[in-house]
Amino acid sequence: MKKKLLIFLSLLMLSIALVGCDDVIRTETEEVEVMIVDAQYKDSWLQPICTGKSVIYVPHSEEYNITVEYDGIEYVFDNEDIYKAYKDKIGQTATGILETVYYDSGHIYQEVVGLKGE
Repeated sequence: MKKKLLIFLSLLMLSIALVGCDDVIRTETEEVEVMIVDAQYKDSWLQPICTGKSVIYVPHSEEYNITVEYDGIEYVFDNEDIYKAYKDKIGQTATGILETVYYDSGHIYQEVVGLKGE
């Protein structure tokens, strides 16, 4: 009985893993106008964590966040070069790189993957 149950569960997991995998038909990139909506800089910092009788400090890196909006969706880029180029341009438009992925199931996925001139 246990062997049959194990085989059944294994086949079920295998069938779930193999079903639903869409294949990418093609990927396109194009330049689009995006709105710069926010710029944030967070300095590096140490997080103290108590471990018994001692304290360990975990370092966290600096963050250079630029938030852009395209088609009602916000995208955040954590990149120092992008931050320096666009931190003073909040409320202005910039040229973004839109990546569109087409799947064999008919689904289309779009995402702004960068800013031109970064």
